[in-house]
Amino acid sequence: MEGKYESVEEAVTTIKFWLQQMASSINTVKVLSSHDKLQQVASSINKVKVLSSHDARILSYSDFPCVMGRQRQTRMIIWRNPISSRGKLNVDGCSFGNPSLSGCRGVIRDEFGKVMASFASQLGKTTNTEAELRAIIEGLKVCQQLGACAVEIECDYLIIVNWLKIRKCTVWYLWDFWEELLGLIQLFEVHVMHQYREGNQVADALAKLGAKGHT
Repeated sequence: MEGKYESVEEAVTTIKFWLQQMASSINTVKVLSSHDKLQQVASSINKVKVLSSHDARILSYSDFPCVMGRQRQTRMIIWRNPISSRGKLNVDGCSFGNPSLSGCRGVIRDEFGKVMASFASQLGKTTNTEAELRAIIEGLKVCQQLGACAVEIECDYLIIVNWLKIRKCTVWYLWDFWEELLGLIQLFEVHVMHQYREGNQVADALAKLGAKGHT
């Protein structure tokens, strides 16, 4: 109906005609002689995401309920500088086939956003989860070399972020790496945060390069 100018009567007639056509293929609706049966058909197609005011007015005249679908909300995702005297470690792991050729990379920046160091490793054939876990391990080793005492870790892999918050790894074949990570964490004042991929673009791009062997 968008862009067309019709009378309300013409629009209602058209809507009812097409509802009747659709109803003919629905076994549960035999006759559309009553308003209740018409509503029954309409209820199966009444969820929409975009509806013009013109269309909404026509539907209201015909007594058809129209439920707007859930609207997407826009969220601003940005990278933020770490708190004063802390470094920020952004890491990411990448596996092209899960499991397949994998890599991990990361970048460490200071409170002013200046890059202090970056790293990359090709991991061979492994999974996304292992690559993400080993990315944090490699990143903390670099932080140790830099002499950092307090580190904010940002990772877009929510599973590992939750593991670090509860200090528990639920995948048994990663326990060796997990124990190594816990040992490194003891050396720092660590703050772990989840970051969306849009705010972790640098580490994400580096990890893909690492998986391809560009170290």
